[in-house]
Amino acid sequence: MTDMTQRLAALPAERRAQFLALLRAQAEDTAGQGPTPRGDTGPAPLSHAQETLWFLDRMAPDGPTGNVPLCIRLQGDLDVSALRSALAAVVARHEALRTAIVERAGGPVQVVAPEVPVELPLIEAAGDDQEQRLAAARALVVERITTPFDVSRTPMWRAALIKVAPDDHLFLFDVHHLVCDGRSLGVLTAELAEVYRSLRDGDEPQLPDLPVQYPDYAVWQRDSLDSAELDRLVTYWRDKLAGAEVLEFPTDR
Repeated sequence: MTDMTQRLAALPAERRAQFLALLRAQAEDTAGQGPTPRGDTGPAPLSHAQETLWFLDRMAPDGPTGNVPLCIRLQGDLDVSALRSALAAVVARHEALRTAIVERAGGPVQVVAPEVPVELPLIEAAGDDQEQRLAAARALVVERITTPFDVSRTPMWRAALIKVAPDDHLFLFDVHHLVCDGRSLGVLTAELAEVYRSLRDGDEPQLPDLPVQYPDYAVWQRDSLDSAELDRLVTYWRDKLAGAEVLEFPTDR
């Protein structure tokens, strides 16, 4: 990236302006091909990734394999009320965190609730000393992240704040993979920290606008991969995999 910046700076001003204008035009064209707001908050189709995850959940509905846990150790002064309010703000900001997967006659759909209860229970870890309380707190985390979700009900996440000491807490946010992935947890953590900071400092959180939500992406994906495009992709992979050896998997395991 540094080399590219240096090469761009070395261009004559007119050529540099033309190059940057071309990049902007390409970026605008690409953005125009992406998802747009769907215009309503009614049921939306599942994305293809969600459809796969939903199928796996149906095969093993009582297992925690779809859980995506986030556990952060918070040491130092903590405003529990501000953290709870920050979590509520992030949940209100993202439709995915207010989504349930509901079966309808035509198949499963995403249903977004206007709001969901945001609870952040404060749990005192048991133990006579710091080491015992920390071990007890970690055991509580394991217990909670191994509890399955009912994906047909909101919210598809659970949160808790486990107190080890007055200045030592474990923040747990456990969410189902249908509405969150590892990269999304990074976004959630950053936004949670920024809203918490703004509440403590008394100013507005510096967060980017959200022109589209995940259900908008799912609608766009379904529309862009119409039957003709899917047929083309299937044909491509059938040609690529022609003659491949059939693998026999031990399905009883």
